[in-house]
Amino acid sequence: APERLSTGAVVEELELEGERLHYRRRTGAGPEAGWVCVALKGKSLLVPVEAKDAAAALAQEHPDADSADESEEADHPYPSEERSQWLPPGAWARVKAVAEKQLLRVPRQVLPPEAAFCWSEADFRQYTRTGGATKPKLRVRFYVSPDCPQTIADLVTPPLSARNWACARSQPAASPPPIFIWEGYRRTIDPGPTLALRGLANRVPSLFPMTTKVGMLEAIQVHCAKEGVPFPPAWYPLAFRLPDDLEAWKAHVRRHPEKRWIYKPNGGARGIGIILVSKIEDVDSHDEPFSQRCREMPAFNPHESPLATRHFAPSGVIQQYVQDLLLWDKRKFAVRVYVLFVRVRPLL
Repeated sequence: APERLSTGAVVEELELEGERLHYRRRTGAGPEAGWVCVALKGKSLLVPVEAKDAAAALAQEHPDADSADESEEADHPYPSEERSQWLPPGAWARVKAVAEKQLLRVPRQVLPPEAAFCWSEADFRQYTRTGGATKPKLRVRFYVSPDCPQTIADLVTPPLSARNWACARSQPAASPPPIFIWEGYRRTIDPGPTLALRGLANRVPSLFPMTTKVGMLEAIQVHCAKEGVPFPPAWYPLAFRLPDDLEAWKAHVRRHPEKRWIYKPNGGARGIGIILVSKIEDVDSHDEPFSQRCREMPAFNPHESPLATRHFAPSGVIQQYVQDLLLWDKRKFAVRVYVLFVRVRPLL
């Protein structure tokens, strides 16, 4: 419940440690948030305030507060007819307050992206007391609409279940609906308007590694082991992770010195950072080990001399160079398939 300080300001309790209160000011003068002593010689200095009185004070200080919900709804980025029907009204505005309350204690940049929207008060206390060493697992659920194809559930369920997420096949009637997770990944998405109130998130971070060179290699290795087939499959060249598999790669090269190799940065694209390799000394030697040849990839410079010193990306894969490439008009090519989903309920 709201309480009044000796200064007359009405505050909201965030955390109470002994006789010290971590508060956020709702009305009156003073700092927006902070810590204050709330007891003197065993006597409380706080005065309980009825919710209706606090609301009246807030309305007097902010005459436009009554229309706040309406203005928030007007500013919502999605038209009402395009929103999920089970997302609670006013979620967009309320979740911001939830996130702000949690982030007052811990700087935003040190928190995992889901923390402000999925962690409990106890989770935050555990995280801050251990200096960030202890990160609680996400104890949340995701909801797959009956309107979604079974393929969607088959795609997202295994990786999320492995991370302590549970799939709910039907919407609970008495409690807020669980989180709906949609396949995909965008670094710029703001999960706040949906995660805290169990709405929708347009990403599955656990699937993102498959879009990198190392992540794809590991996924193929796991698939081959699961199916009991030798690695690599016929359609994928022999590959090793660097620096993790450096010694294994060197041992293979000693047995097959005739092979040529190509190094690809983990997150590279458009041929940037690719290096052709003919022998072990091109990658690692006693005088110049692999670790000393690594640099973060600079921006692509089309005017750089082809004779300039080439540095390896700190993480990547080294693959057997394919000699008999399938060419199209004597040029290398790639085949990509794009699939457009026009509408999948309850996708916003």
